[in-house]
Amino acid sequence: MKRSILILCQLLTIQYLLGQNFEVRTVQNEFGYLEVQIRETSGTNLPITASDITDLQFEIRWLKSYGSDIDVGVICDFYNLVDGLGPRQSSGIYYWRVFSADQVPFQPDHNWVINQWESVAKLKVVTDSGDGNGTFELPSNAWVIQGLNFGIDGVDYTPVVSSNVSNYAYPTTVYDYVWAGGASPSGGFNQNSWTSGANWTNPCGSSYNIANPPVITNRCIIPSGLTHYPTNFNNILTGSCKSLNIHSNALLEVPTSAILTVADDIRIENGGLLDIKSGGTVAEQ
Repeated sequence: MKRSILILCQLLTIQYLLGQNFEVRTVQNEFGYLEVQIRETSGTNLPITASDITDLQFEIRWLKSYGSDIDVGVICDFYNLVDGLGPRQSSGIYYWRVFSADQVPFQPDHNWVINQWESVAKLKVVTDSGDGNGTFELPSNAWVIQGLNFGIDGVDYTPVVSSNVSNYAYPTTVYDYVWAGGASPSGGFNQNSWTSGANWTNPCGSSYNIANPPVITNRCIIPSGLTHYPTNFNNILTGSCKSLNIHSNALLEVPTSAILTVADDIRIENGGLLDIKSGGTVAEQ
């Protein structure tokens, strides 16, 4: 009997130690998306491009009191995530969804760095009942049978929940056109051309075709920290978007004779700049 208890304690200790190799958290990223991040803290089984990810699963839960139409969905992911159960789930005072990796095993597209947070999913909170604020959290492994799990090369780990997003403003605005700039000059366009689709990416970082710049139904965001910003419209001279968000220290220049039409709202963060040159026009519908 004593030997059985000792073996059980050893197994629980091993499981605990494996769990300590990884931490997981939810954060609000620079675009206002709900992001799930994982990091490896010990250097043991640090994921690299030669590693097999053999399991990845987590739940997001939120209070039912926020409203019956609140839901969470994937904007984009980098680890083959799907909704593991289909419909939104209900348990006690919470609604929740489980997200899990499909088509395993697969390899990461880059080497992880010890103690550096890695994004595994960008999520959105949706609702039809107006604006709100709430906590969207990762429950512990024991909360539901599906659990919290991360598998590397066939070894399963239970990540420790580090922190969660509270007072998150929803619904999430998803920007389907993200300014990147720097596209190779082609067809009369250059790395600063608003009217070149190649200077824009989708929320997951994939570039658009040069012939597909944003139109009046697209939400556009111009982040900070870039080398090339939109400062010309080329010979097209007209551009459009549904809404526009210019981050702090980011720039949009509407040159002479150019017209930018924005269907909804323009948001310019403190330190951002919308520079309308003489003869240029910004029209809000």
